[in-house]
Amino acid sequence: AMADTTNFGTLVTAVKAADLVGALSNASDSITVFAPTNAAFAAVDKKALADLLKPENKAKLADVLKFHVVKGTIKSSDIKDGVT
Repeated sequence: AMADTTNFGTLVTAVKAADLVGALSNASDSITVFAPTNAAFAAVDKKALADLLKPENKAKLADVLKFHVVKGTIKSSDIKDGVT
């Protein structure tokens, strides 16, 4: 569920703008979302982010967000420093 707008408000906004709420909420397989925090989005060029959030860039935004989703369940304990 995507309810924590304190840390993930920009992500929630982006997922809604990309029309991915249903796809992420109703995935038939287990998925893991590597969710960028508001602080991570703050490091993105503000104009570039604003452009991505425009309705005419929905497909491009969706492509960017999909890079943060993988099939399967990955726990934080499964991730080791230095692994790419």
